[in-house]
Amino acid sequence: GCTGPSPSEALPPRLRPVEPPRSALRCAVRRAGASGAGHFELAWAGPAAGHPDAPLLDLLGWCLVDSIDWGTAGQDLQVDLWLPREPGLLELSGSREPDQLEKAAEELARAAATLRHRPVEREVLDLARSALLGERRLELLDVSARARRLGEAVSLAGDPGIEARWVRRLKAAQPAALRAAARR
Repeated sequence: GCTGPSPSEALPPRLRPVEPPRSALRCAVRRAGASGAGHFELAWAGPAAGHPDAPLLDLLGWCLVDSIDWGTAGQDLQVDLWLPREPGLLELSGSREPDQLEKAAEELARAAATLRHRPVEREVLDLARSALLGERRLELLDVSARARRLGEAVSLAGDPGIEARWVRRLKAAQPAALRAAARR
C-alpha cells in the first residue's frame, strides 16, 4: 500500500537551508573532460521564475556572451537559467583548451561584474534579444517542444501563462532595466 499522506492531507512544509548572501559569483568550476577539452561554469543566484527580473537576467546572460570577443571559439559558450518557483541559478558555461580555462572564466566573471555598472550597448541587446526570441520560436514549432515548455511552466513556475509574460518582458527590455536587474 501507499505510505504517503492522502490527497486530502496537507504536505509538511519544505525546510530550506539558510543561504549565504547573494552578492557575488556563486561558484566557478574548471575541469578537463575525457576529450581533453576543459569546461568551466560560473553561476550566480537568481530569482524565482515568476520574478520580473528573471527574463531580464536570461537576456543579460545572452548579452554577456555576445559582448565578449571570444574569437572562433565563442560558439561553445552557453547560458542556462535555472529558475524554479523558488530562487535558482543563472549559469554561464563554456569549453576551452585546458590551458585557457582560467583566463576564459576570469574574463567572463569580469565582464559579468561590469554589467552592474555599465548599460548593455543597444546593438548587443538587440542581437541577444533576437537570438533568444528566435530560439524560443524554433522550439515552439514542434508539438512535443510546446508540450515540454508548458510542462516546465507548470511544474517549475506553477504558472502556465509565464511563457507569454516572459516573452513580453524580453521584447520590452531596455538597457537601463537590464542594468537595474544586474544590480539586484
